[in-house]
Amino acid sequence: MFRRWWEGKEWIFVGLIGLLALVLGFHGYSMALRGTQGDHSVYSAIYWTLQLFTGQEGFTPPHYSWELQSARFMALFVLFYAAVRTIAAVLRQQFENIKIYWSRNHVIICGLGQEGLILTSRFREDGWRVVVIDMDENNGWHTQCRDMGALVLVGNATDRRILEKARVDRAEYVISVCGDDGANCQVAMCARKFLPERRKRPLTCVAHIKNQDMHNLLKEQEIMMSNDDNFRLEFFNVYQNAVRALLVDHPVWNDDNPFPHILIAGWGGLIDSFLVQVAQRRHAESLFSVEGGVGENIEGERLRFTVVDSAASEKVELLYCRYPQLVNYCDVLPCDMDFGSAEFQRGEFLDNIGRISGISKAYVFIDDDSLAVSVTLQIVNNLKNIPVVVCLNKEDGMEMLLSNADRTVNSLKNLKAFGILNNSCTIELLLDNTHGLLARSIHEEYVREQTAKGDTPQTNSSLLPWNDLPEQLKESNRQQADDLGRKLETVNCGISPVHDWNAGIFEFTEDEIQLLAQLEHNRWVKERKKEGWRYSSSPKDLKRKTNPCLVPWEQLPSEEQAKDLNTVRNMPRFLAHAGFEIYRL
Repeated sequence: MFRRWWEGKEWIFVGLIGLLALVLGFHGYSMALRGTQGDHSVYSAIYWTLQLFTGQEGFTPPHYSWELQSARFMALFVLFYAAVRTIAAVLRQQFENIKIYWSRNHVIICGLGQEGLILTSRFREDGWRVVVIDMDENNGWHTQCRDMGALVLVGNATDRRILEKARVDRAEYVISVCGDDGANCQVAMCARKFLPERRKRPLTCVAHIKNQDMHNLLKEQEIMMSNDDNFRLEFFNVYQNAVRALLVDHPVWNDDNPFPHILIAGWGGLIDSFLVQVAQRRHAESLFSVEGGVGENIEGERLRFTVVDSAASEKVELLYCRYPQLVNYCDVLPCDMDFGSAEFQRGEFLDNIGRISGISKAYVFIDDDSLAVSVTLQIVNNLKNIPVVVCLNKEDGMEMLLSNADRTVNSLKNLKAFGILNNSCTIELLLDNTHGLLARSIHEEYVREQTAKGDTPQTNSSLLPWNDLPEQLKESNRQQADDLGRKLETVNCGISPVHDWNAGIFEFTEDEIQLLAQLEHNRWVKERKKEGWRYSSSPKDLKRKTNPCLVPWEQLPSEEQAKDLNTVRNMPRFLAHAGFEIYRL
């Protein structure tokens, strides 16, 4: 605690001591020179005073006054302290460079803004070695990162030499959260060029794309770009990750109320992603409500959102233009109103959108945190027993204060605060983007198939929930997801996020199913052998890393072939459930 306080104040104290040394030294030399013959000018006194800071004295007075004695020791202290701090900084950087050079399986975080600081903290808490690259040598968060145990490298992350110093060739993850989308993409492309020809596991590079439209566009290219066994590229957006976390912590609907009426206050950065993801989840749930086809909303009911904002009508119209598929799953009703108006303050706007009992929950999406809290408190006052969730941008004490309010103020018991950065910058969400979602879907489909055949986690150790799955099995599923784009290209198909929500489920021909199953088996054999597994006719042995299925497709038993064939046959279905679609090129 004292060290951190001292580092923020040290040069103020050292500067004051140096200034005092100058004043006392000048006064002392001026008095001493008056008692001697020769040059008694002011310039001589200044010159001899400055000499004190070099550790040498060119003039020896007949008598040292207390002012001059004090100035001599103060100047030596400033000289010594500055020298020690300089040497310590150089040695620390060299020591960090040595530690970085020998780093292996580490995490490289490029850019030290709020996102970078949170991610550094999360990875360090999880036991990872972290190397931070930041070009601002005066960034005060460098010290905080070092206190966490992270290594800090000052430089431009888009510079090949800096990435080389960070040992990107040995890293497990590269996460670029610089302030510029172009720089983040450039970091990813530069990192790819440093990879050795053979790696046991691919380097995962995660690039933050702040622009949501560009992020959606890049997601379409992301899967088809995964044709390199040594490199996996992921794009993430803070708002989209935040909405994923928000819908888990504060879901829009539940079994008791599947078609609620939701009040939304404000049109902040989260709202587009929020409404689209809610509709996508509704689409996924209804997709197979009718066996064998695309299901409609149960009994024709729909989700209903009322959005209160000063320009709500214009923004809702633009929303439907950008996402026309929303009209099939939800009604977004605008309510044009300024939050500072008397009508809003009195709560009269509720009369225009229905009785209070008709509203199930309220979300506040206002980018200005102070205004968001003010609006939230007004809504809580008007909707006494309705849950209200306020999303906050800045990670300060306001989120903590509101989160604990329900335990201290009874009238705020239904108020929940949700920190956007704090909840979006988690390891789980960061590593569970496009490829992670596909890998999770592959695993969940496998669990469904094997469970239907009577297998249990006791008889098959792979039949665990995704979060409980060993990392090596998760990685195996990720590598299978990485290869989806390449395999689909062989049958002139591609994969992308769902665009046409009304389309039927894609179907492969039998020849395509046979070819894709064979390609998947060949990929799996290659992956297993790369991990040190080998063939043995005896049953699968985890300790010895032997497996009887490590044979060419033609020699594979029919029941094992059936597993791959069924996986391919069901691929369009479980991908659609995860929000992706297969299309013909």
